[in-house]
Amino acid sequence: KQWYQRRVRGGPWQTPRNLFLALIGELSELTMDAVKHETLEPPGNEEEETAPSRDFEGILNELDDVCSYLICLAHESHVDIGSPESTRGEGKEETFKFTVTSWDELEVSAFYSTKLPTKTTLLRDCLGLCLTCSRLCDLIQFTDVDRGLTNLSAEKQGKIDRVIKSIFCHLTSLASRYHYDMPRLLRDKNVRTANKYSGCEGYNVKSSKEIVINERYGHLKEFPLDDSEVTKDYDLDRPVKLDGSMESAVGQLVVSAGLIAEVLQWSTDGTPIDWGGVRRAHVTHQLCLLIRTLCSIAQHRGLELGKAFLQKIKLTGERYPIEKCQENPAAKYTELKDCEKVDSTLAQDNTSSGDGKIGSHSPRISDEVTAKPTLQSVTAMWRRFSEERDWLREHTPRNLTLDLFGEVGEVIEVVLEGRGDELLGEELSDCLASSVRLAEVCGINLTAAINHYFPQ
Repeated sequence: KQWYQRRVRGGPWQTPRNLFLALIGELSELTMDAVKHETLEPPGNEEEETAPSRDFEGILNELDDVCSYLICLAHESHVDIGSPESTRGEGKEETFKFTVTSWDELEVSAFYSTKLPTKTTLLRDCLGLCLTCSRLCDLIQFTDVDRGLTNLSAEKQGKIDRVIKSIFCHLTSLASRYHYDMPRLLRDKNVRTANKYSGCEGYNVKSSKEIVINERYGHLKEFPLDDSEVTKDYDLDRPVKLDGSMESAVGQLVVSAGLIAEVLQWSTDGTPIDWGGVRRAHVTHQLCLLIRTLCSIAQHRGLELGKAFLQKIKLTGERYPIEKCQENPAAKYTELKDCEKVDSTLAQDNTSSGDGKIGSHSPRISDEVTAKPTLQSVTAMWRRFSEERDWLREHTPRNLTLDLFGEVGEVIEVVLEGRGDELLGEELSDCLASSVRLAEVCGINLTAAINHYFPQ
């Protein structure tokens, strides 16, 4: 925290939302390593606990980056992770401090507050951490968040406080389970980073991230991302083989969503995204991978993603009546549950009025499109659905990226807990909706891109 205060703080881009996007980016790196070693199991109690097992040496080193951003996020949000059981403090930004606590005490507190599964693998443990982190998305995705959470209600401040503390406890327990000395990792990281930027005036994290992105994804430059020509549509039920296990496929969803967050993490809310370099090419590639992975998961479980999307949009239309959403676009469906159900948008059959609309607001969709939705038709349906409810103004790249990671967290929960395929279809459909909308607001021709990267 002291290193962070000296070198990083002060920029307008160092906000709780930006720091959480950065944390998501580091989670993707952690999950990427876990996917490569998905069958590894935690070391047994009989092993030496002073150092990681040789099997895990170097695999979980991204834990220090995740923890670093989490500490910064907690500090900017005035969440006292030094005392996980405490209630939210009300100190001003200048006087806020963490409670001084030994790491041993934090480990004990985390152990009793985080119930990690006993029969597990490295990948499932990492996915569990991602699930815990995704709980924060729903609280901050469509709202500005000031330092100290001062612009939020006391109720929402308390919820964010509890989620950040639960993430810290989960992270601490995970490091302990795999015999990682987190304080040493953090100290070593600070030394490496201080040496790396010793000649800089301050620490320009934005520039360093830009260099990383250009090095990793420079080979994607050649694809004409702004191609607006009519292209062949993409069939969501085109056969796609699942590579690896179900858990590794879900891990790929985390990786893609996190790497998109990596591009957007240091932007300032309310300003256009700088699409220079290979930024949009990188986002395009990850969205294509994400769509393909959604299709492969659905097909592996015997689901048709297009039809699952139609069922989900019908359910969402019942939960979010147009008239009530126009009165309060930011309301969650639980706040609207006492409203009368209205006809679902776009997914109804042929019960239309004389003006060609379903119910009172929704356009009629042809039987052919309804029977076999494609990537383009799903994009158009979700855009119209959101427009009718006055949601489009909140659809910024950063908001939609947080929404996407939150939906990926829902998929993780369904898979890890072995819930039914119907619920899995709903959550995959939510990820699809977030992905196609994110592509649209970023000016990405997703159909052209996915046919380019994955030709039939």
